[in-house]
Amino acid sequence: MLKKHAGFFKSLFIISDLLILSLAWVISYEIRFYTTLIRPPLLGTPSFAGHLELLIPLLVLWVLVSKKTQLYRPRRMDSFFREFFD
Repeated sequence: MLKKHAGFFKSLFIISDLLILSLAWVISYEIRFYTTLIRPPLLGTPSFAGHLELLIPLLVLWVLVSKKTQLYRPRRMDSFFREFFD
């Protein structure tokens, strides 16, 4: 049963990670340029569109790195130490 739905769950995990990464990217822009938590930028505020253009390569890189490192492979049979060192 788990093997039957493994592809669905893998896709669900990848999509949820990409959505969370996108949300974090947008929130980081807001925090950096529109709050007083970090000192104001010396050269002015970059456009939000320019910031979003950098998101696409970041998402592609995330997918490539996660595929290369087998981030979403099933770990049911792995030991704790194997997962820890991965």
